[in-house]
Amino acid sequence: MTAHTFQHLPFTGGLPRPSLWRRLRNLLARRVAGSGAGAFSIQLGAGQELALRDTAGWTVACRSGSVWITQEADSRDNLLSAGESFTLDRRGLTLILAWKDSGLVIRSPSGGQD
Repeated sequence: MTAHTFQHLPFTGGLPRPSLWRRLRNLLARRVAGSGAGAFSIQLGAGQELALRDTAGWTVACRSGSVWITQEADSRDNLLSAGESFTLDRRGLTLILAWKDSGLVIRSPSGGQD
């Protein structure tokens, strides 16, 4: 399986500009669609967050560190440690926040195993 790693996302304090989010989302969508694998890897530094939209059915696997996942219209807090995974089950916005430096694998519903 081919995995794509994105490190040191260009954050400039606070939340990135909306245009940056759109470019990042489009880049990730092209990478996943073009890889044929349906999965990608990403590193988040402590305190960094990743916002995903309309990713119901996608699976987030924590390979190292720990992350907090919250989904729009969902009162649950999902905490993942290394070796744990969670399948997103809501449409809308999903936020993933790294509690400490973390490595994630994110798979589409039709994605391959890592």
